[in-house]
Amino acid sequence: MALSLQAAWLVALHDREIRFWNAGKRQEYGGPRWKNSESVQYLRETPLAGVVWSNARSVTSLYAYGPARHYKLPCEPDRLRSALLNPPDSGDVHVLYFSDWGRWNSCSQQQHEYLGNALSREPLLELVAELANGKLYRLRERESWPAAIFHSSGAPVEGKSFGVFFNKYRGQRLPGEPWRWEKDGDADSWTSLPVQRSDYGYTPTVADVGHRLRASVYYEDHLGNRVKAITKPSKPIQPDILKMLASSGNEDGRGAGAAGTSEADPIIRSRYDVYLHGNRLIYENRSCVWEDEYGMRTRFPLVVYSLDSENGTSERDILDFEWHKSFWKNNGTCVAERQLPNKDIVGIQTGQVDRDGNRLWEAERWFEEKRRWFDGYLSSSASSEPATRNVFDIYLGKGNLFFVKEPCGPEDTEHRFFVHLIPTAVNDLSDHRKQYGFDNLDFDFQWHDLREDRRCMAIRALPEYDIVGVRAGQYEGDSVLWTAEISVP
Repeated sequence: MALSLQAAWLVALHDREIRFWNAGKRQEYGGPRWKNSESVQYLRETPLAGVVWSNARSVTSLYAYGPARHYKLPCEPDRLRSALLNPPDSGDVHVLYFSDWGRWNSCSQQQHEYLGNALSREPLLELVAELANGKLYRLRERESWPAAIFHSSGAPVEGKSFGVFFNKYRGQRLPGEPWRWEKDGDADSWTSLPVQRSDYGYTPTVADVGHRLRASVYYEDHLGNRVKAITKPSKPIQPDILKMLASSGNEDGRGAGAAGTSEADPIIRSRYDVYLHGNRLIYENRSCVWEDEYGMRTRFPLVVYSLDSENGTSERDILDFEWHKSFWKNNGTCVAERQLPNKDIVGIQTGQVDRDGNRLWEAERWFEEKRRWFDGYLSSSASSEPATRNVFDIYLGKGNLFFVKEPCGPEDTEHRFFVHLIPTAVNDLSDHRKQYGFDNLDFDFQWHDLREDRRCMAIRALPEYDIVGVRAGQYEGDSVLWTAEISVP
């Protein structure tokens, strides 16, 4: 009997994967890891009917028993909800999410992480089985859905249409009844928005940024009653960051800038330019490529130092975030936005760390009132005496190391500093660092440019885990200029 085109393709694909497996080139679904996995066993023992969405369609097509039709699961959370709202048929719909990520996966690693989080929060789905390397969900009965649902589970964005869906299983829309849109105000009040179109979409404007949306429409239920369907509030509307950057400066988005810092100028220039817009910190990379970003899971350390304006005390907020959870991409540009504390910001430390703990770049930016901040912070959070005296005195503060030299000139800071942290428990280290037995906070002083009246000062934020000691010093090429050791009580 001749094979169908789909069956022939699956056989050829399966054969290719087994050959890759046997050659040691790919640990993928053609090998025993998949055949013996709990998820595959579940598919064999529990044949599914209807439709099965999966982020590894080839796996389910090859191994699943039963009459179900298998589809590629949309990788973007917004497209996921649209697919669930409009399944290929009216039968059972299941979603099988394989938690392992590899080349077999139809989604990028970033999308894979997004998708796992989106599925776990999706109200249209119920969890059927939690397996060793995945989760099986079932689409809830449509009659139980809300009457009005947003197409997207993400945040609305200025200038982009935000759609809403009416659940026809709850009744019938009344002829001539448009969707009504509102945005939230103070004290849980809602303000009507002009109807831009009568079917299902609203495009937020710049005046809507920061507000939440909700939509409503009247319909007739199965008993003939006139009922109002209303969505749950959306997430706050996000600005069009690229447009904002471009409009705040010259044509290429980088204003000339007068003395001081304008919002058109980055406060940090590095692999990512970092802008300060009001109380928001914006990271921008205009040459964002797959290999740099999607191919690795990166973390962005972010420490914000601020002053309490009322009593002058210093505060330190850790706002670290991960690329795959916070960034979005548009035409080759990657952008992230971080909301800063509503305080008098004195300085920030930031950078980028890859999945192995290697620092890709790091930078600091300090603003006004450095001396008052430093003196107040040092007196409140560090011993009045340094933990060790050397070329640079090192103070041990609450969550920080302070390197201080006075008098200090450019020649004192031209060489790289090393900072090695010895943990109380080696398992607190990343896998990459466990082999060395210490964490590495080495830095170059040009990114730590707090200099006033011939005094130099650098701050290194300590990790959350407990440490028993610190080794620090300064290199000159392959030699060591000076070194110091600190025992941490």
